[in-house]
Amino acid sequence: MLKYQVRYSLSGDVNGNGKLNNGATNLPLTTDLFTNFPVDLTPGTKYYWQVRVKDPAAGTFGPYSSVASFVTNVSGTLAVPTPSF
Repeated sequence: MLKYQVRYSLSGDVNGNGKLNNGATNLPLTTDLFTNFPVDLTPGTKYYWQVRVKDPAAGTFGPYSSVASFVTNVSGTLAVPTPSF
């Protein structure tokens, strides 16, 4: 079964391989099509993210997706952020 890994950062800068630069955080591998961030995100902040797939049979990762972004709601509002891509 394929697994997915999301990577996020406060900066949308990428290196020569199209991967978010230093300071990006990798979330744990998951088989779920939806994932929750295991940390508190700062309200009213723009985050950049990518996803890649891992084939457990081969033990290899695919390339990261293009960088997409979302903005968290300001403090006190309850809503799910809508990613832009």
